[in-house]
Amino acid sequence: MYDGLTDFSQRKTIWTAEHGVHGVPATRHQEFEYSVANEEMRIFLFLLAVAVVRGESADTFPVCRKRVYCNSELLHRVQINRVCEYSKAFVDLHMNYDENKTLDDFEKLLNSHNNYLSKDQLKEFVGKYFSEDNGLEKWTPPDFDGNPKFLNAIEDKKLKEFARNIHKLWTHLGKKVKVDVFKNPDRYSLIPVSHGFFIPGDIELIESFTNQTDILKGIWSAVESGWDFSSRWFADPEETERENPRIDIRTMFISPVDLNAIIASALQHMANFHTDLMNVDKANTYAQLAQQLRDTIESVFWNEEDGVWYDYDLNLQSQRKYFYLSNFSPLWLSAVRSDFVKAKGEKILNYLIDSGALEYPGGVPISMVNSGEQWDFPNTSPPFISVLVNALESIGTEKAKELALQIAEKYVRASHVSFINYGNLCEKYDVNEFGKCGEGGERPTQIGFGWSIGVVLEFLMKYKKMTVAPLDDQLTTTISQYSESPNNSVGIRFGVINYIIIFVTTLKSFLL
Repeated sequence: MYDGLTDFSQRKTIWTAEHGVHGVPATRHQEFEYSVANEEMRIFLFLLAVAVVRGESADTFPVCRKRVYCNSELLHRVQINRVCEYSKAFVDLHMNYDENKTLDDFEKLLNSHNNYLSKDQLKEFVGKYFSEDNGLEKWTPPDFDGNPKFLNAIEDKKLKEFARNIHKLWTHLGKKVKVDVFKNPDRYSLIPVSHGFFIPGDIELIESFTNQTDILKGIWSAVESGWDFSSRWFADPEETERENPRIDIRTMFISPVDLNAIIASALQHMANFHTDLMNVDKANTYAQLAQQLRDTIESVFWNEEDGVWYDYDLNLQSQRKYFYLSNFSPLWLSAVRSDFVKAKGEKILNYLIDSGALEYPGGVPISMVNSGEQWDFPNTSPPFISVLVNALESIGTEKAKELALQIAEKYVRASHVSFINYGNLCEKYDVNEFGKCGEGGERPTQIGFGWSIGVVLEFLMKYKKMTVAPLDDQLTTTISQYSESPNNSVGIRFGVINYIIIFVTTLKSFLL
């Protein structure tokens, strides 16, 4: 089926980004070299494996340079004994004393108890030496407009009010770093930045899972991908009866179709930029790179029989034929030829319809595998719904556009119900129940997510004539109660791929 793929041989070439989220080094990328018939294909297949975090080389950079929060015996003991409710909680704490005193006192405590401390003793130490302070405080952008003019284009009165209220939620998500973090940086895990921002989220610690290197690679890669966790990275996604399916996680050997589509789109944007700047040679170079990767996406990821793109297993040299919303990414990012889309559009629609994913009252699930992980059935997530809707729009047929509208409308209406019920929007939703927050993950369900707000506003602006069913007269009361409560939990969480999704979407809006 794949003319360009014959023999796969792994290279041990590793490159590391200088910094990642919260000071954790970004993904270690491992390149793969392949013997293929098509030389141009050979050049670009290394992009297929860009989700790898660690290779065989021992010459890797330290995780970070803050000993207490990164690689101390204290961290190890706190994590393996589950002293905190969830793994990220400890590194979000503020250290009450300097690093040397904290570590020295902990070592003395260990020595005085023959190198053994109970969970209660660890809790007592943490309670004395750390406090609940993540180093952030509330921030509102100085140019924030609580009633922007673009909302006036929404025709439905309730949806317009809904959009206006969720737009105001940005003020709850804005944060800035406290002055004390700049004065005492070693007492926080946070890397201080000078300006306000919308909090970018977490990378969960992985020390508590296992010491097996291969599993660590897979887990860390999954965390960096933003899909932490999902059956998408398991050796067999449908084998969910095991006590811990993550044992078989193999992210580093799975080439994600969405990541390759993102790279192809980014290369094309670079070509467009250099064209505007009249840098002809660079424009041609980037355009050629983009085209070669688009050819790879078509020849490696596309499945003619099923009518969709799949992730690719580098070890098994085969496609992973499972339903994930990421399968539609090449359409969304225009990473395929327009004549190809025109020829295959009906087949792609049939794949989506035949999957059964459109039959749920609360939206379209991320996958059809009920693994218990947060990025699997029955959950759906706003960024992926946005990808799907825009992918369908790009097909261009009336049938595809109507389906895109139906999916967007269902998501907006479910979000409206969520807002009525919770006074906020959820990080993810359960497709089995209209407007219900999704569950699963490494910590309690989060609300107030930036991507949830952004996708609702995107759809309301795209489909200005959208209407909402007469569901409530509680909207004003609910938002009033929410605004007056100081204890509402709000958060926002993005993985690497989701950061790129938002960047590329924003970039496209400027280019179109």
